[in-house]
Amino acid sequence: CSCCSSYSLLSSVISVRFFFLMIRRPPRSTLSSSSAASDVYKRQVSTQSTGVKRTTMADRTTIRVGGVPEHFNSPWHIAKDDPALQEHGIDLEWTTVDTGTGAMCKALANDELDIAVALTEGVVADILKGGKHRVVGVFVASSLSWGVHVAADSAHQSIDSLQDAMFGISRPGSGSHLMAHVQARTLGWNGVKTAVVGNLEAARTALAGGEADVFMWEKFTTKSLVDLGEWRRLGCFDTPWPCFVITASNKVLDENSEKVKQLVEVLYRTAAEFENGGSKSIEYAASKYEMDPQDVQEWFRGVRWNREASISEDVLRGVMKALLDIGIVSEQQHNSKSPTDLVSSLTSLEPGHEQNGK
Repeated sequence: CSCCSSYSLLSSVISVRFFFLMIRRPPRSTLSSSSAASDVYKRQVSTQSTGVKRTTMADRTTIRVGGVPEHFNSPWHIAKDDPALQEHGIDLEWTTVDTGTGAMCKALANDELDIAVALTEGVVADILKGGKHRVVGVFVASSLSWGVHVAADSAHQSIDSLQDAMFGISRPGSGSHLMAHVQARTLGWNGVKTAVVGNLEAARTALAGGEADVFMWEKFTTKSLVDLGEWRRLGCFDTPWPCFVITASNKVLDENSEKVKQLVEVLYRTAAEFENGGSKSIEYAASKYEMDPQDVQEWFRGVRWNREASISEDVLRGVMKALLDIGIVSEQQHNSKSPTDLVSSLTSLEPGHEQNGK
């Protein structure tokens, strides 16, 4: 009958629509690590007012922040969704820069970033060379452990054997470039040979093809390559200073200093919460950066984030001297600035013991 035919037709339409809806909806297992991490670390939002006047769209300010795709930056991704930023009228726009500190300094110069979360030695070197940005404060207060890696079939069996080897670097002025020289100086070598290979993926190709003999990178980021047997780690070299700083362009400091201050206040609070977050923080970093939870737990035991926009004169002087000693900056560049010239007006510059020279 016509009723049965209509019912049959309606059932078919519903079934087809349901089928396509099921196709369009991804299963839970296909969620990106970033989405999964966000689910792990949902902030407990207070129902009480923060006392900050809510802003209109016209009052909002976008601040462009860049950093490497590494677990140290977990607090930035959590802070991005903090209601306090919304109330301050700040939109945090994050850009992942996988080629590291040198590329971020260039992006600051080209007005592609307002803030960079970069290696301390690279930031200081760039400012001494005329970079138009200033240190806001230390971000990660602990040192960075650089793994010294070679291809699995390399003839090199120890760091001492690398004195005449070709060190792959991501780009001039990058952390991999500077730390290769700092390590060489520590070991009493007369410099090192370097070849620009690009980011971590490009370094894999370079080591496999013999374009470079060795590549230095943060040891937990590269651990999966070591575990898979693609690379061997000959040892590690730890930075003799806090590893990451926040640096802001002169332009954003001149035009939106108050917004930068509000942003980093939220960031430092978030970092403190993350450091004290225990298993929840470990699970977040493991999920977001696709790391083994046991590796994250080991890393987490040794990492410390700063609590405020501060840096010490001694740290800056030590970095400046190291950069001069290894020839990254000239004596004229080294002497052109004091620690006070390297930091922003927002920064608490902790006094240190005066050393010879600037």
